[in-house]
Amino acid sequence: ISPANYKTLDIQKGVTFATTGGFVSDVTSATVFEKIKANGAVSISTSASLTVTAFGGFVPAASDTFTILDNTSASTTTGNFTGKPEGTLVAIGGVNKVLSYSGGTGNDVVLGPLVPEIAVSGNGVEITNGSSTPSLANHTDFGAADLSGGTVVRTFTITNSGSGALDLTGVAPDLVTLT
Repeated sequence: ISPANYKTLDIQKGVTFATTGGFVSDVTSATVFEKIKANGAVSISTSASLTVTAFGGFVPAASDTFTILDNTSASTTTGNFTGKPEGTLVAIGGVNKVLSYSGGTGNDVVLGPLVPEIAVSGNGVEITNGSSTPSLANHTDFGAADLSGGTVVRTFTITNSGSGALDLTGVAPDLVTLT
């Protein structure tokens, strides 16, 4: 399916991308690109192709998001395009975007910006996101402090498993130290 010149193909039913089919989206700007609007369950065969091409010299900004399949119903979107599972990087005009089959309202196919995804560990033990409970195991419990001059040194590891760059900044003295 390629919506060609009308940019949005509005289908008032579910959509199935068969093994011999696929979707082609031509992108000419951050707001003008070919997309499908479905009102029902969306099924994508793992043999169906997806091609996204920028035209007219368009280069998307890092923050641009493209909802190429807008599932307006509460029905699910299942499957994935051939060779493009959840989280695959898809280049548009030389700029990588992250492919998601659960974007937008949770059942849309979206090409979005790269994002960092961090995990923090202390003493080799992952610290649960949002945890406010100190633990000796992950070094977040510093124990009793000796006010007469003792110091407690802890090392924490930050790992980026996301697709975007992780920028750590700080102000002296030593709010962020990387070694």
